[in-house]
Amino acid sequence: MPFSTRYPDLSLLLQFSSFTKKKISEDEEEAVRWKSLLALDQIEILYVYGLGLHYAAIMQEWLKEKTSRHLIFLEDDLSTLEAVSQMPHAKEILEHPQIHLRFASTPESWDFLLEDCAAEFSFDKIEVSSSKAYEKLSHYRKIKLSLLRKTVLWNSLTSETISGHLLHQNIIPNLRRIPHCSYINRWKEAWTGTPIIICGAGPSLQSVAEDLRKVRDRALIIACGSALSALAHLKIRPHLGIAIDPNGREFDCLKGCTYRDLPLLFGSRLYPKVFELFDGPYGYIRSGTGGSIESYVEEELGMNDPFLGYDLGREALSVTTLALSLAHAWGCGPIIFAGVDLAYAREKHYAEGVPVKAVLNKQEKRAGEQTIRRKGAQGHLVPTLIKWIMERDTIDNYAKNHPETTFINASPGGLGFKHIPYRPFSQISLPDSCDYDQKIKDLIERTKISVSPGQVEDILSSLRCSLERCLEIFKLLQQEENDSGKSILYQSDLETEIAYQLVLGSSKRALDRWGLKKDPEALEQEKWKFLEEAARHYLDSL
Repeated sequence: MPFSTRYPDLSLLLQFSSFTKKKISEDEEEAVRWKSLLALDQIEILYVYGLGLHYAAIMQEWLKEKTSRHLIFLEDDLSTLEAVSQMPHAKEILEHPQIHLRFASTPESWDFLLEDCAAEFSFDKIEVSSSKAYEKLSHYRKIKLSLLRKTVLWNSLTSETISGHLLHQNIIPNLRRIPHCSYINRWKEAWTGTPIIICGAGPSLQSVAEDLRKVRDRALIIACGSALSALAHLKIRPHLGIAIDPNGREFDCLKGCTYRDLPLLFGSRLYPKVFELFDGPYGYIRSGTGGSIESYVEEELGMNDPFLGYDLGREALSVTTLALSLAHAWGCGPIIFAGVDLAYAREKHYAEGVPVKAVLNKQEKRAGEQTIRRKGAQGHLVPTLIKWIMERDTIDNYAKNHPETTFINASPGGLGFKHIPYRPFSQISLPDSCDYDQKIKDLIERTKISVSPGQVEDILSSLRCSLERCLEIFKLLQQEENDSGKSILYQSDLETEIAYQLVLGSSKRALDRWGLKKDPEALEQEKWKFLEEAARHYLDSL
């Protein structure tokens, strides 16, 4: 596609803008050195801050190997763009279908531009680099961090939308548990003025173990995910556990917990095998993280309370941030963090007792798992991950936005917080002892969900019938040309189906968007087959 057609706004700017003629001096050897430092076999998307033809030319073979690979140049200097456009072979490179140019016309436009990039190229494995002229700029570091964070969010959204049928292998069985649960959304203000300790499984948890033992009857202790195993190892029984992660690793992390009768709070995404480790009681959290089917079933059952966790912001992707939202909704105060390190300590992420080992991998290219170093709670640089930076900032911003509540970090290590001060337990004033276990039992009894298994099955049955009709339509669509009259009629029929409205339609739209960058021709041929298989998976879950 010609440059003027592909980038009409830039063409107009170049035509009418006036600037001093700029000479571009590019070193081919420098481009070779730059390429040698990239783990190209591990990435799908390569961003480069600073437009350079030698950088583009040397990546041609890498792009040719897979049509799903893309090279995106980010530029904010129009004179550089003008100068490069006049160089030999510029036209060939700037019109390459896998090479893209994104121009920030003002400093304020960067955030929107990077958001747009992350949405358009929402692949998991990316690299953000720069030309030699730009690599020492502080702005480059900000661009890299922002792109990684935005990509984590967009990749998560796109992947879960396309592969929602896989996630619903967790969601559907867990929705069937609703009649046997207490409703945690009804605990609002039930713990007003009660101190709460939110425990993570960071290495610093060991350093506050004795403090936790001493204050168990003076503060509510909630263990987040892996912290259930870490606390069990320390012979500390929390009052509540909470788990939400949807993958098999969650089961591995929690199988070190020996308190089978501990009340477990969960969201519908939770990996169902986790329930083999606990005998209940269970508390169901309506958080809006399980997608449209989750919300549809909840609302049909009359569970219309506001989502818990809705006030955290879009970077809240962890069980710890959800526990924070619960604590605030319950009216707890102060809210105390223990073992929420969000960093490696001597290359260890977990406290002793967690059955899973998290190994520091400096070569990781998945956006959320990439390692960076930041000044930690004790003033020296600590290795952390992009997803932990996002979690830390979510917690920090939440504390900043709720000045009426006291927030305290009681652990001395880790990444630390900007708006939550460190204070050892010896300096935290806590009330007299209370039987929190009995209070929880009473609260669980008062908030039991009054629906029957039959009510849940009736709702799921209507979804099943709709999915069966969608399945037949997908089969028919595979026999038609995409723009034929019958194809249009079949797609119109799809639009009326509740299963298509809830999940399959959004899967198709995400697949269309993703396929434009992955492999558009293959997508057009295979999308109805993919959606047929997705519908089968949903039916299997039901």
